[in-house]
Amino acid sequence: MAKETIEMIKNAEDEALKLIEDAKAYAKKTLADAHLKAEEEYKKIIEEAELKGKNIIEEARENGEYLANPISEEGNNKAEKIKNISDEKLKEASNIIIERIVNSYGNS
Repeated sequence: MAKETIEMIKNAEDEALKLIEDAKAYAKKTLADAHLKAEEEYKKIIEEAELKGKNIIEEARENGEYLANPISEEGNNKAEKIKNISDEKLKEASNIIIERIVNSYGNS
């Protein structure tokens, strides 16, 4: 009877050790799975953030172009008007400038 009891205790201990080993293996696998899932989630979040950043930059670029186009067109129109000033008007402007300079500094 004592031998049977000792054998039952040994079997119970072996079972307990097996349960502990199984629990450790399960915990290790669960931890590894959690790390893998966390890494996948991290990559997903980074990809979404990069995409959102690119969208913000594209939207800002489009908005900048939208705001800059009228200014650029106005500058181009003014430049074109300056290019198209007649020689007669240029001579007239040149004479006015010369008269002002000569009148201002010519009597010194």
